[in-house]
Amino acid sequence: MLSCLVLFQLSFLLYGAGRSVLSRLLLSAGACSFGIYLLHPLLLFMYRKLPFHGGSLAYTAAIAGGWLVALLGSWLVVALAFRYVKPAWMVFGSAPQKPAAASKATV
Repeated sequence: MLSCLVLFQLSFLLYGAGRSVLSRLLLSAGACSFGIYLLHPLLLFMYRKLPFHGGSLAYTAAIAGGWLVALLGSWLVVALAFRYVKPAWMVFGSAPQKPAAASKATV
């Protein structure tokens, strides 16, 4: 229960911090999360076809590499699909919101 409250407070603070790089990355990951969920098994399947040899350090590096490929690779594919393929929303869910144009302040 406490971790849920702490995470809610942390998300509130990050969202209220404006458009920092971290908050933009987290919003993008959240918008692409359904596509990441759909695509990561395919990328992991292809990644596990690569031959890995070595000891426990190589195994740990292979596991960490699989995690990075699953997250970053599928995130990149989904983000590029949303940007360049119009009907991508039919496969990956709703597209991320475009940032609103800055309004000019009149003096």
